[in-house]
Amino acid sequence: MKNILYNLKENFKRYDFKIATILLCLSPLISFWSIEMLQGGNIFKLNINAILANIFCYVFVYGILFALIKSTRYTTIIGNILFFIIGVSNHFVAEFRNTPILPSDLRSFKTAASVAGNFTYNFLDYKIIVPFIVLLLVLVISIFNKNYTWKNSLKRNLALVAVFLVVGTTSAVTVYKTDFLKNIGLTVNLWEQNVGYRENGFFASFINNSKFLIVEKPENYDPNTIGQTVLASSDSDKTMEVFSNNVTTQSKKPNIIAIMNESFGDPSVIADFKTNEDYMPFIRNMSENTIKGNMLVSVFGGNTCNSEFEFLTGNSMAFLPAGSIPYQQYVTKPMGNLTSILNEQGYESTAIHPYPGTGWNRNTVYKDFGFSEFYDSEDFVDPSYYRCYISDESSYDKIKEVLEDKSDDKPKFIFNVTIQNHGGYNFGEDVFESDVKITDMKNTTQANQFLSLAKRSDEAFKNLLTYLQGIDEPTIVVFFGDHMPPIEQKFYEEIYTRRGTSLFSLENLEDLQTKFTVPFRIWANYDIEEQDLGTISANYLSSILLNTANLEMSDYNKFLLKLREEIPAMNVNGYIGADGKYYKYDEESPYSDDIKEYEKYQYNNLFDKSHKDEEKFNVSK
Repeated sequence: MKNILYNLKENFKRYDFKIATILLCLSPLISFWSIEMLQGGNIFKLNINAILANIFCYVFVYGILFALIKSTRYTTIIGNILFFIIGVSNHFVAEFRNTPILPSDLRSFKTAASVAGNFTYNFLDYKIIVPFIVLLLVLVISIFNKNYTWKNSLKRNLALVAVFLVVGTTSAVTVYKTDFLKNIGLTVNLWEQNVGYRENGFFASFINNSKFLIVEKPENYDPNTIGQTVLASSDSDKTMEVFSNNVTTQSKKPNIIAIMNESFGDPSVIADFKTNEDYMPFIRNMSENTIKGNMLVSVFGGNTCNSEFEFLTGNSMAFLPAGSIPYQQYVTKPMGNLTSILNEQGYESTAIHPYPGTGWNRNTVYKDFGFSEFYDSEDFVDPSYYRCYISDESSYDKIKEVLEDKSDDKPKFIFNVTIQNHGGYNFGEDVFESDVKITDMKNTTQANQFLSLAKRSDEAFKNLLTYLQGIDEPTIVVFFGDHMPPIEQKFYEEIYTRRGTSLFSLENLEDLQTKFTVPFRIWANYDIEEQDLGTISANYLSSILLNTANLEMSDYNKFLLKLREEIPAMNVNGYIGADGKYYKYDEESPYSDDIKEYEKYQYNNLFDKSHKDEEKFNVSK
């Protein structure tokens, strides 16, 4: 064996320089091919512009590596390993949340790492095995082959710096200041990022997405007139009368409990399927003193904090760059939101999340939002668990504890973000027993586990409301899911087939929106008018809640309730008009002006530091 290896190495020596050069030059192409295969793409199906754009990106990175390392061997090794790791990471991210890695995900690395161990990874997929074998081959050849280095020279180094500065600056200006990529056919598929990445290539798509991290001022933006068009065009009395029958006659302000339940979605909104028992019997059948309906959110299978952001602030992800995480990018100081509005009316505000508080930067954001207390997983004593997550029952016990310790003279606002149903539904029956079973499909282990968890959430919520029904203080509860669960893809393939479409070609907006639909409920332990609001969206829910509780609202809240008369529901994909039709943002509709007005209002709220009108987003004390 030693002789074989020795002879192999000796034969390599005759062609050392050629092999080193060829391998280094081929490495960008190998990395390009590898990442595309890992994401289910095919470089031979890309158009020539996409191929050239991606190759340019890989060559640029390898060029920088070589300039820094000045070694053929180590540039080849490091570059290939780096891109293989990126490719595998993207493969699993896309598999778990149905969206590839986006530029904003770089800010979410800590949160992603904290839950990564709770998922099951199939490394035996041929899309991983084949690139891995090629990687090993490249590494073996590089190790056996002679290493060639480029000698350090001040002139050479300065020349390299100059070249990369010119190329880098020119490229940045081309991408961010011109329509060059659009003109050569490389557009961002905001509709289906997975499809866009496969059509245009990973690297080019990632770079193309990065330009949307820059939020530009809306056309014809005037901070002095924001919201006036919608307010003027709407019936001045209609909005305030919508929930007039729900207004309590009690002088005491109600406690408010908001529960955002992790992954609590009902897949049957897509298409029916049969189970051996109902997985949310209580929530499904709530009626007395209940306002109910479905709600559009802007995320699927993950990025919980974006639903949270829409609910608390009334802002919409529709006007933010694809892949944005506002908690990590845009919430950098105190801003008007549901919490601050309630605080101004004498409420004490507490946040509860039975998971590490640093996730999604909550420990910082909650302070900026006005929460005086934040209980995370470290504040739970001997909680119960399902799988590796604290149960909803224990999460709700913390709500009871906070209520029982509250001041008698101040109402309480509690915002509880649960964790029980978090993704990663591959735990064995010895860890978690799935009592809910889908009876008209096969191979639904993950779906069964999720539905069984949902049933336990349903039971825990019922127990909480039973407790609240027995307390003396008026209390309102709003309950909603953050997104649909990231269960096995084949389950979603099947129910979309039953719907008459395909998971991989959701060209109809109404079909697509079913992936982004979750239930919501508003309940009170005193008399309110029962209503079914149909479909709303997360950005409206806190305004509806304030109105139902007969509390003061900011001008922004009032604007949103007016807007809802014309646009009942909206999210990152599009919106539903008062005419019942579904619209995309890039098409003209009878509601286009209202959408533009909302965008301006939100821009003033989030980005206009010089002309922000704080009074519009808060209430007078």
